[in-house]
Amino acid sequence: MGRLLARFQDGAGVVHGYLRQADGSFVTVDPPGSILTIAFDINDAGTIVGLYQAPGGAFHGFSRSPAGSYTTADFPGAVDSEFTSINSQGISVGDYDLGNLTTSISFVDARGKFTSFEDPAAASMQTAALSINTVNFIAGFFDDAAGGEHGFIRSPNAQFQNFDFPAGDFTDAYKLNDLGQVVGQYATNFPNHGFILSGAMALAGPPSSCQFLSFDYPDSQNSGARGINNLGQVAGFYRVRGNPARHGFLATRVTSEEGDQNNQCLTTSHFPGKPGVGFASFDFPGSNDTEGTAITPSGEIVGRYVSADGRQHGFILRGGQFTPVDVPSATFSTDVTWVNSRGDIVGTFGDTRGTHAYVLSRGVYTTIDFPSSDPANTATLGFGISNAGDVVGVEFVGSDFLHGHGHLFSHGSFTLVDFPGAAGTFPTMVLDGSRIVGTYFGSDSVFHGFLLSGGNFQTIDVPDSTFTWITGMNPEGDLVGFYNDQNGNQHGFVLSDGKFIPIDVPRAISSEGNGIDPEGNVVGRYVTADGKTHGYSLKCVACPRHDATPSSLMQ
Repeated sequence: MGRLLARFQDGAGVVHGYLRQADGSFVTVDPPGSILTIAFDINDAGTIVGLYQAPGGAFHGFSRSPAGSYTTADFPGAVDSEFTSINSQGISVGDYDLGNLTTSISFVDARGKFTSFEDPAAASMQTAALSINTVNFIAGFFDDAAGGEHGFIRSPNAQFQNFDFPAGDFTDAYKLNDLGQVVGQYATNFPNHGFILSGAMALAGPPSSCQFLSFDYPDSQNSGARGINNLGQVAGFYRVRGNPARHGFLATRVTSEEGDQNNQCLTTSHFPGKPGVGFASFDFPGSNDTEGTAITPSGEIVGRYVSADGRQHGFILRGGQFTPVDVPSATFSTDVTWVNSRGDIVGTFGDTRGTHAYVLSRGVYTTIDFPSSDPANTATLGFGISNAGDVVGVEFVGSDFLHGHGHLFSHGSFTLVDFPGAAGTFPTMVLDGSRIVGTYFGSDSVFHGFLLSGGNFQTIDVPDSTFTWITGMNPEGDLVGFYNDQNGNQHGFVLSDGKFIPIDVPRAISSEGNGIDPEGNVVGRYVTADGKTHGYSLKCVACPRHDATPSSLMQ
């Protein structure tokens, strides 16, 4: 099990936050001088956010760094503030009031830039933002003029989709994960129940009943869900009959034909995952998070891993031996995203000046920074490199990754690559100056794949998917990536000769395709039920195209 954040009440009646770490140990979370603390959320980097009460009675938002230092932050001009969630980009959401604790106005904090908002259907000052995911979708609930409570999803372009559990007296949404799954609670004639809503980021109106899953802790009188991670594990609380005490729970969903009958959305075409040939799993020694990102024709694999101290590093896997890749000036992370047939590597690193793209060729690191009038606030990411040394990547200002601009860096010059009308464009691989693939964030707040060939853009979406991300392309024109189905489950895929070939690693919670070589061999990552991420290589996924004969993946 991973980290779990919650609160407890001591014998004197004082409320404290706490962090249950992966090793089972507990850490109390209390800002200095506080008389009450509620810790609401923790991101992948280990930053915690929440609220505390000062001796004078006012409530303040706080963040706690992975090293344990506390910072107080309040919405400008507010009497009371709280942070309720923080994503992997360090963007937070929360709520504030102007002196009346029965009111709530929501806000986004993009690293010190505050923006307030309210659901258009809400009564004045009755909107509570409770969760923000990696792609900046926000979940929460609001009260209407009649006092009814409803859940909402707010997209990055500030569009709202409101929802209610079918026949529920009220609906409160508490947590949204990166797969578009929302958890919360609803009531029917007093008893509270937990729920999961799938496909929340793709809503274009009220969700269908089959997108909801209702659940209760066994034999409980009341249940409520408060958190869900990207593995689908749900945390919450329950009460037993005749006892007002709360108890916590962690629920790991068991998927089976019998256990899933009340949540069957059949709008997604079902096709089996590609068995493939020669499956191999690999993990960087000592790491619980390893991912393959690209593979050369000679079988050299590159990727990324996270060490025990939480730092990200790149690696090269050659002949069964791992070699770490770290840009010498990197202060926290080095990412490796692609390798060409010559062994030249492209990726991204962070230092004290910001985020930069780089190329590693024959032992020499070259930094690439997109020219900007505000270089201190502009980040440059490197994603793909051709055999000729052309590089594609993304530049964005501040922390607004969704609205980044794609670019091609060739012979020392930058050319913008932006899908027409898109909010953000993310080119991930380039074969030459005229063939580029990647993903764009559309005006519909959905991620779509794209191919740029001969100056023309083409949208590429896996059929019936809610999210398509293309990560790479080989010289044969085969594309690799991953997608989410209508139930929010993630799968890898290869697109070859116009046919989509899903990649599902057996017994994995989710699978992802990242790199593909000229023979159709794929590398990527998969996540297991214990929360660990593993790299894999899979031979001959596009075998029919290359006149090879597939056999079977491990059973």
